[in-house]
Amino acid sequence: MTSQRMNWLNSVKLKLWLWLLPKLTDCSCSGLIPRSGEAAKKNVNCYSVYLNNKVDGSSLMLVDSVEQCRIIGKRLDMNQSFTIPDDFSVEKIAQAEIEILHHYGIYDFGYNNIYSYFLLSYLGWDRLRAKYWSIKNTIAQWLFNLRRIDAGERYDLLKFLVLTLGDRKFRVTDVMLHRHGRYIFNRRDYRDLSQKTSILLNYLVDTNE
Repeated sequence: MTSQRMNWLNSVKLKLWLWLLPKLTDCSCSGLIPRSGEAAKKNVNCYSVYLNNKVDGSSLMLVDSVEQCRIIGKRLDMNQSFTIPDDFSVEKIAQAEIEILHHYGIYDFGYNNIYSYFLLSYLGWDRLRAKYWSIKNTIAQWLFNLRRIDAGERYDLLKFLVLTLGDRKFRVTDVMLHRHGRYIFNRRDYRDLSQKTSILLNYLVDTNE
């Protein structure tokens, strides 16, 4: 690719970003973003925009806004949190990788270039995918809830623990997840199943099994 064509592409890319970035930063995420429950489903529709180093992928900045010819944001501190105020010239965009995270409901969609963002997010594909996954999960949960599930016998639980979790440390929730899958947590009888499983685990401990 000739340098003239490369310069032209970078110029187009820069203009697109300068047009798009203010739209994204106007909908930037603030504070902690709920990723589960009704708070996430009903209230989350925001963006996190990052500048990353093209060479090693390290993070340069979490973008907050675009002001005149400067990109305003925050750099990582020693605790790996974006707290240090900083700014870059807009030309930095052409020399960096831009990462966009769209937090929509309980789902996260990531994009590493402006073109995939336009094709898959700006045109509404995120919303369609989120709705499809939501319907799919609702049906899967409903079918899972129809299944009859019990805590099982002591021997069955011991065999499962040895084959699946081995000798590593675990909690009751780990057992429930690995044994039944993630849909177990939304069953109405989850608390009862968890308590019965906990009783069996305690019995295995007491008998040194």
